[in-house]
This record gives sequence, structure tokens and C-alpha cells, in this order.
Amino acid sequence: MVVFDSTKISKPPSDLPDAWKAFSGVWGKAGWNNNTWCHDLYVMKIDEDGKVALMDTHGPGGGHDGTAFARVGKLGDDNRLRFYADGLEREYWIEDGKLMGVKHLSGNRTMTIAMLPKSAT
Repeated sequence: MVVFDSTKISKPPSDLPDAWKAFSGVWGKAGWNNNTWCHDLYVMKIDEDGKVALMDTHGPGGGHDGTAFARVGKLGDDNRLRFYADGLEREYWIEDGKLMGVKHLSGNRTMTIAMLPKSAT
């Protein structure tokens, strides 16, 4: 999904942990629960305190319109990026070159995703 003609991805500060730097860039080429409801995550800026500016996008599908929202997340000591969207916690981590994610739904239900890099800084 192309959201804007250009999206600025800021180069992470050199003193950030490598595990945090790995999040920088555009991730996608995947859908929640391996289906066609595509999701891209633009990790646009990572601050030294772990604050992350990002754009959270979803393509149309499953009765939903395509969306793009500016969000603010936080990287923790466990090298996981967390933020809330629509009252639901989302959690992302890097594993084997993929951005893995889980969306915590009501009860113990979840949706999962494994995204590939679309670009990196």
C-alpha cells in the first residue's frame, strides 16, 4: 500500500542499541493472521528514550476501509515496541529479520503478523 508520495524515515541516533535501530524503516508485505487484510508499519523516528513516531496503515478488507494513522509507541528494555490503537495493545519485535507482531483483542484472543522490510534506513 502506498500512503504518501514520500515518507521521511529519520536515521536512528548512532548511540541507540542495535536492537532498537533494527525497527527503523517501512515494514509490510503481510496481513494479520496470514490473511489479505494487509498491514504496513512505518517506523519513522526513534528517540534515545525509546519513544517511536510511526505510521500504522491497513489496507481495505474484512469490512474495513483502508486507514493510515500517526501513532506514538515506546520501545522497552525487552526490545519490544508497544502502542495502543483503537483501545487495543499492539506489540512488535524483530525475529529472524522479520517484524513480528501481535494485536491483543478481548479476552485471550489475538491476531498475529510477520512483516518483511519494505525499506530501511
